[in-house]
Amino acid sequence: MSTQSCIPTATEFRNLWLQDLFKDQLKLIVDTFTFERTHTVRFSTDNVLTKMEREDDDKMTFTVFAEGFDNNYEIYSATFYNTSAVSYSPTTIYLGSKADDDVITTFYNKDNLDRIHLLKRDGYQFIECHLDYPFKEEQLFQQMTRFPVPEIDYMEYFFKTSQYVLGGSSDFWIYSFHCGWISGNINETNKENMVQSIQESIDGLIREEQIRLQAE
Repeated sequence: MSTQSCIPTATEFRNLWLQDLFKDQLKLIVDTFTFERTHTVRFSTDNVLTKMEREDDDKMTFTVFAEGFDNNYEIYSATFYNTSAVSYSPTTIYLGSKADDDVITTFYNKDNLDRIHLLKRDGYQFIECHLDYPFKEEQLFQQMTRFPVPEIDYMEYFFKTSQYVLGGSSDFWIYSFHCGWISGNINETNKENMVQSIQESIDGLIREEQIRLQAE
């Protein structure tokens, strides 16, 4: 099966589908923001709030919310780390307990790609699976007898999208991606409108950052 035929859909491997859907936005964040200063910047449109929060000197988190009357609901978040932060952490895919393809969070470390860890929630604990990368067919077959390993093409697609997001950045080596529960409302029909609405808020967020920098 070719990688092209294994592009995730809105109902299958949702986390990977959302990473692909918003990959240009994530790359724009990587290309715009740096670790030079620590602060929080936010921007709100009529129905979308975007927030960039720098935490210490080694990581910053970008979060997108759908604004409601009484609360804000997370659509997705991505945390970016610099080269000195958690450099030992492996590239990891976290699977939920609902189904084999229930990806909760992904963690990509471009300086630690010789192995990929798969963690699946089992009650209040996680069961683990460790795979060498590039993948080895014999090892995969062995692990499939005890662990719901996603198809190779899906995991390769995750690597491809993550490599695109981080690109040639010298500031960011690691990032994690998490889709909020309200992202379940995004589907093939409304995805373009959702991307556009979020992009408008991101454009405002970047303008706020540029104004702040010019004022310093």
